[in-house]
Amino acid sequence: MTHSFFGGVYPAVHKEITRRKPMARLPQTPKEVIIPLTMCADGPSTPIVAPGDPVTVGQPVALRTACALLTPYLFGGVWHLLFCRLDLSDAAKLFPTLWETGFTLESGGVLSGGTAHGFMAVLGKPASVIVFLVLLLAMLMVVAQVTPAMRRAASGSKSWRTSMASRSVASF
Repeated sequence: MTHSFFGGVYPAVHKEITRRKPMARLPQTPKEVIIPLTMCADGPSTPIVAPGDPVTVGQPVALRTACALLTPYLFGGVWHLLFCRLDLSDAAKLFPTLWETGFTLESGGVLSGGTAHGFMAVLGKPASVIVFLVLLLAMLMVVAQVTPAMRRAASGSKSWRTSMASRSVASF
């Protein structure tokens, strides 16, 4: 018999305890911070720093695996849209042609080139290039974890330990 929770599990949040309390500074910097890497929206992440390494504010500590794997796929689509000069009008020979020319970089290959070719058929070439470039840029930003907070951190570039001592957190 299969067990399931229709609609998910929603435990009580008890926010009434701290909802109206002001922010407060930590009395001291924590000696250890644990960051669970399996709770990312796109699946488990790959750590890029070792335990115990010094980390600065805004520095990425993990690589988002799913986005990192999609980046070459999107790059191949952009490559196909911009540089493929093959006649792919015959639907019967489309995938064999993409397979052969993908190895010589004349096309984006079967997956990337096929997807790009489909986008071109529906949206046209200019719109497809824009869509693929926006998606590629978004994936690269997610992989590298480029956010406005990183820009602020890069301008001040304090070490994690000194900046955490000056940060405010909600009191419990």
